[in-house]
Amino acid sequence: ILGDFDFHQLEKANRVLGPIFFMLFVFFVFFVLINMFLAIINDTYSEVKSDMANAKNEFEIADYFKKVNVYVC
Repeated sequence: ILGDFDFHQLEKANRVLGPIFFMLFVFFVFFVLINMFLAIINDTYSEVKSDMANAKNEFEIADYFKKVNVYVC
């Protein structure tokens, strides 16, 4: 995502601001990528957590029907 940069050309264009802009760009891209990664992890965690909650409810319903079946039969 960062691509291929000619850092020496940036430094040659402006000895002070070239490296500063380059470092700011690298940190900004790194920050965005970390946030995207954390968003994916958080979304997956929420999805798995809700699936586990639904699975637990399914087992509780099955246990309820087993208990009712024992009393009815």
